[in-house]
Amino acid sequence: MTPLLLAVALLTQPANQAAAKPISIGMVLEATGTVERKAADGKTHSLQPLDRVFAGDEIKTGVNAEALIVLFNDDHRERLKPSSIATLQRDGLQPATARESIASPSKASKLVADELKIKSDGRAAVFLLRGTSDTDKSQPPRVTPIRGSTVVSTRPSLEWAATAGATSYTVELQAAGSNRRIFSQRTAATRCDFPAASDELKRGRSFRWIVQPAGADGLQPTESEFSVTSAADAERLQSASELAKSASLADLMLAAAAFEDCGDYDAALHLFEQLAKLQPKQQAFPVRLAHYYRLGGHAAEAEKALQSAQALGYRPPAD
Repeated sequence: MTPLLLAVALLTQPANQAAAKPISIGMVLEATGTVERKAADGKTHSLQPLDRVFAGDEIKTGVNAEALIVLFNDDHRERLKPSSIATLQRDGLQPATARESIASPSKASKLVADELKIKSDGRAAVFLLRGTSDTDKSQPPRVTPIRGSTVVSTRPSLEWAATAGATSYTVELQAAGSNRRIFSQRTAATRCDFPAASDELKRGRSFRWIVQPAGADGLQPTESEFSVTSAADAERLQSASELAKSASLADLMLAAAAFEDCGDYDAALHLFEQLAKLQPKQQAFPVRLAHYYRLGGHAAEAEKALQSAQALGYRPPAD
């Protein structure tokens, strides 16, 4: 089978149509049975956990089906009852007889919902994976942090896959753009902790790092990059980390969405691994896993996750 390049399609309206751009006002936390969303354009989509929902959406549940939705404006949650049809308004689902209101359980949940509200503009209703063309077969490096991700720590550790024939590695961290060297360190391991003598990294900045293996001729370097989150996002991600320890599936969903929106790919990957085990019948989680495994250079795991999603009924959209 041809390897698949997996990517999120975050769809936005053109700038000259900004006034008509739909605004996400909530997100699906749980969906059991057949749950559908009819958008303002008349198109109907199957709803899965973590899908965004918009003002004016008509949401329908089948027999024995339910949907739990979080509203970003005040983080209250509403459960749409089985065999119901309701329209999503900013203050909740209407008619009220079709729903059951559930209060937000914690301060951390409220902070995370506020973050999702801030980042909701222009987000797509659904998460999409697309296939690889024959001319695009690049393999991302197998590194931590995942290439292009955002990290909370200002003194992050770096990890990479072993290179055959290498006896040691020289790791250099640079400021992106200027290529100013922040530190250079030699190690026989495939991990480099942030040196105690180096100043912590500045928040809101991007960085590039290179690992040069030594021990044989012709060994190729591994290169990657990451950003350090802003102070505001660091606080919100701390709240998401608290939710990620919860026994509530809905809280885990909120945490996963926050990790995604803030670009913390490593935290998102770990949480989707947990969610996939907790809810093995939900296609949304292996779909996400396929994406993050691919970004992290785990091609075999990405392919396996995608096959699991397809076995649960997932079909990549036609381009």
